[in-house]
Amino acid sequence: LIVPKPSWGVKDTALLDWLKLRDFKKILVCGLITSVCVQQTAFSCFEAGFNVVVVENACADRGRARHDAALLLYSGYMYNVEECDNLHEDDNDDYDDDDRALEGEPTVLTA
Repeated sequence: LIVPKPSWGVKDTALLDWLKLRDFKKILVCGLITSVCVQQTAFSCFEAGFNVVVVENACADRGRARHDAALLLYSGYMYNVEECDNLHEDDNDDYDDDDRALEGEPTVLTA
């Protein structure tokens, strides 16, 4: 799915409605720039009612200190922060015959 973005987040795009219609609950966010695009995408998803996880080692900023500071701002409040190695796929039972993600199955958004 490709959704044109008018700016650095997903607010005011068709993506959030698309995810809600398909009953997605958890969103994994990664990308560039942690302090701008990633944060804005995470905020938009949080405000839309999703459980948001920012994948720390799948994001980057203009420097490590800026990246770390950006994640500290809202970690534990608007989103959780995890590393790729700590993300675990559930058994294949999470998919029905149509490969449609069921409740709790994460969706990855790149910012």
